[in-house]
Amino acid sequence: LEVHFDEVDDIDAKLLEHDFLEKEKEKMVYMVENEEVEKLDIDHSECTCEVLDGVDEKGHAYHEPMKTKKVNIGMTVEPKEAIIGDYCSDSKVAKIIKLLRDFQDLFPRAYHELKGVHESLGKMKIKLKEGVHPVRKRPYMVNPNMCIKFKKEIDNMLESGINDPVEESKWVSPVLINIKKYGRIWIFLDYMEMNVACLIDPFPTPFTEEILEGVARCEIYSFTDEFSGYHQ
Repeated sequence: LEVHFDEVDDIDAKLLEHDFLEKEKEKMVYMVENEEVEKLDIDHSECTCEVLDGVDEKGHAYHEPMKTKKVNIGMTVEPKEAIIGDYCSDSKVAKIIKLLRDFQDLFPRAYHELKGVHESLGKMKIKLKEGVHPVRKRPYMVNPNMCIKFKKEIDNMLESGINDPVEESKWVSPVLINIKKYGRIWIFLDYMEMNVACLIDPFPTPFTEEILEGVARCEIYSFTDEFSGYHQ
């Protein structure tokens, strides 16, 4: 167990082995055995605890990779693979699979499954600052092997209706390619110059601490890895 203290007063040093790992942050890190934690008279509201799997030869704490397993959330004829944690009981696994199957339309596996938002529900408008001029940037160079995957990805987007071809545009942003696992690629645009010219909506963005506090008492945590990133 790794215990981080922001402020430490009088603590019995015999109960633990201490090491100052983050002096620049004025934080003291103590490595203690699980059975010794209850003996410490500590205000838990002023510290955070994190369970570790062990310590390496250099004395650095480490985590074992989370064990996962693959499940089918589709039908027998058309299976759809999903990955869930291997720590769940059989009853929880059954509930998770049922939930994913009931809402599998929210988890697309191909471009033609991306539904998007209908214009009747809302249409996004980009507001520009006064006096700005359109920016046309040169395209980035891509190696020949990547060009084949890039063209295939663009063709799939055009066939699915995600992108609309245009002859000319006042604004031109270069395309970037991000290589994902298993050889897939993500295509997105470098909008740095356009972002400078746009008016930013004053929507408050929550802090990470606020988000974590909101899910502190949740039993199951999940995250999403978007199929197509920006285009989803």
